[in-house]
Amino acid sequence: MKRILILSIFLCLFSFTIYPQTGYTTEWLVTFDTGQSGPLQSVIVLERDGAKVTGRSKSGSLKMIAALPKAKAKNAAQGEDLFSFTAEPRGADFGGKVTAPTAEGEIVFTIKGDSIEGSISGGPLRGKFRGLPEDGRSLPLRNYRAVAESLRSLCERRVYDPRTLDGPGWRALYGSIAAIATSANDDLDLVLGFRYAYENKPFSHLVLSRGRAPAKAMIEQFDQMRVGGTPASVRFEDGIAILRVETMIGLDTIELIEKAYLEIAEKKPRALIIDLRGNGGGAFAVKPLIEHVIDEPLDAGYFVTNPWYTSNDRTPTKEKVLSTAPWTGYSLKTWWASIQTEPLIRLHFEPAEPNFDGPVFVLIDGRSASATELAADAFKASGAAKLVGEKTAGEMLTQSPFDLAEGFQAFVPVGDYFSFEHGRIEGVGVEPDVDVDSKDALAMAIELSSAGQK
Repeated sequence: MKRILILSIFLCLFSFTIYPQTGYTTEWLVTFDTGQSGPLQSVIVLERDGAKVTGRSKSGSLKMIAALPKAKAKNAAQGEDLFSFTAEPRGADFGGKVTAPTAEGEIVFTIKGDSIEGSISGGPLRGKFRGLPEDGRSLPLRNYRAVAESLRSLCERRVYDPRTLDGPGWRALYGSIAAIATSANDDLDLVLGFRYAYENKPFSHLVLSRGRAPAKAMIEQFDQMRVGGTPASVRFEDGIAILRVETMIGLDTIELIEKAYLEIAEKKPRALIIDLRGNGGGAFAVKPLIEHVIDEPLDAGYFVTNPWYTSNDRTPTKEKVLSTAPWTGYSLKTWWASIQTEPLIRLHFEPAEPNFDGPVFVLIDGRSASATELAADAFKASGAAKLVGEKTAGEMLTQSPFDLAEGFQAFVPVGDYFSFEHGRIEGVGVEPDVDVDSKDALAMAIELSSAGQK
């Protein structure tokens, strides 16, 4: 019993020596599991003063990032830290507010001897994080200049039209990225810096992240990917079917769309409303979504790629595109291989059963983007549906993943889409047939369907 008491006192003194309860400063190498941006690492300084605990990253690019127009607009990189928070004890844990890069979300964490674990509920760093004690690690953590250079080289080799890199948009963007990379201390500097430097100019669909696995391994997994939850669902109100589609990616999305059309065929509603508001796009869920509505084969449009523009200085004629066999299938792996090697890819849709023949209204808004814009345009071009809401985002390219230096990755736009009916969508968007505020689009579509419009 005496030995146990002595050991307990020793452990308490040891814990107090490393992490005293009233005041201390420690440094941790923290990995943020951020989802889309991948596992980002930073050296975080923790300081405790009484009950209050603050944390901050050791940014090297803060002033440069904070001066960017997009960062100013979003009130990003507040104060003197690129990432910071304040917290207080909550039982065995600490909890509080994230104060930068934006004042979004709660932070909760626990310090357990030689590790720190927690989560952030909002903002660009939302997700779980874990850290280990850090003692005098030299900064920067990686060669971020090499990352920036590999991104530049990749874009020069792979972007859909190399001529887009000759303009002021790319020069300004890469200039900012290169400058941030030169002063960057950690992954947060580079990735958050890119996030605020990039404003969809000179093109959309450019993404920079840390890789969880090599790009080749990622591609192998995409065909079996399921997004989870309920990415597509149908409900029935007063004889109207309302099909809500959250995303265009995932096997489960495709399966749920197919299931919804079977249910629609069984219940025979007098009208169908397809809600694509806020749908940021994805991939091949577009195919069943359109084909169960159209009555005739539809040549919707085509992608023009790097192999075309490296040999031609103008877009192809319609006759040239129609002489190309249409692309078929659902495989993203095959798609990404084709889009990098074929100069032209034609998209063709065939009617599918069960086929809905009644009035169709498609809801769109400024957050309907990418493959969702392709779908909206195809619905409009077919004459099978009326678009209701706001003009879409105008972000209609297709991208592919590539590995960069130092374990980073980039999605780069490798194909530019042209509608046969309405021309280029990137930077333009798809106009609704009935222009109404997004929040009122569903009510308007119900009103139109009740009036018997088609």
